[in-house]
Amino acid sequence: MKKSTLAAIAAASVMGFGLAGNALAAEVSGFLDVRYNAMEDMDSQFATSLGTGEEGTFTLNGEIDVVHEADGATVRFDLNILNLLNPNGPTEGDQIILPETVTVEQANAMLPVPGVDILTLTAGLWNSPFGLEGQDATDIEFATNGMLWHSVPHNMGGALLTAKPTDQLAINLGYINSRTDTSGGLLADRSNDMVLTANFNVNENIGIGVGYLTDNSTVVSVDGSWGNQINAYVTANDLVPGLGLSFEYLDGDAADNQGMLDNGMALNVSYDVLENLGVALRYEQASYENGIGNPTDDWNMGSVAVNYHSSDNCVVRLDYTEAKNDMTGGVSSQDMTIQMVHSF
Repeated sequence: MKKSTLAAIAAASVMGFGLAGNALAAEVSGFLDVRYNAMEDMDSQFATSLGTGEEGTFTLNGEIDVVHEADGATVRFDLNILNLLNPNGPTEGDQIILPETVTVEQANAMLPVPGVDILTLTAGLWNSPFGLEGQDATDIEFATNGMLWHSVPHNMGGALLTAKPTDQLAINLGYINSRTDTSGGLLADRSNDMVLTANFNVNENIGIGVGYLTDNSTVVSVDGSWGNQINAYVTANDLVPGLGLSFEYLDGDAADNQGMLDNGMALNVSYDVLENLGVALRYEQASYENGIGNPTDDWNMGSVAVNYHSSDNCVVRLDYTEAKNDMTGGVSSQDMTIQMVHSF
């Protein structure tokens, strides 16, 4: 069976589940992400990690989410439908051809803890609470996620206890044994690990967050890719009308010779020029272990994006991203993407 047929069947099944009968009372949402890769000049490994494609080509991704809520309990199922316009076959030049695929981003049940109003328990596969940057194209202001986001797991499998003692404070404590890699696939042979995060809104404009993530596996080739990590960030929005600021720091306990993060930082600035037109800037630095006998591999990456909201559900985006590797010097990658994201 062709991958495209499989994707269509999976999407239709989820849509049918969400719409079949009022008794389910399920909500269906999602988005379509269409991109034109106007310029690409980068090595294949970096291009693949950022989700970009060969110059002059289109890429197409989507997501379908189904949520059912009853008596305070919620069941959620999110499907990612990826690489729908990519050709099947071997690599082409320096391009790594990603096959069409359907992955499960979330599949969980969330219920309140009886007798404790401030506690909620989530069990299954859920979006990681660790880190600042959102995962989906609808959650960010750029065509691709940044380097820090690519250095942490995105989804986690296990149990998550969330406490909200006040409207301003949320604390997450997770017990996990599965985490996803940067391509979204679950990594096998995981140890039992913990994730702890706290998010505090100082007021309606300023927020802060901290997080700690353990990595106790002895399987270096699989689990050493992460290492223990500490994260901290601050956000400031509308201190000047239309201006958004954020700063994030990530510190890793990189496994020797595994090419993983030592530390990194990200600064984001956005400004609403008009009610439906905004610009966004992102600058990141990151240091990685670079293999046996090699020095630390340092990267600097900058992005500028223009976002035009043609409606409440549709944004058209122009994104230019440039990255430099300090070991080689000079510009290591350049990428320009035209993107349309339509949510429903």
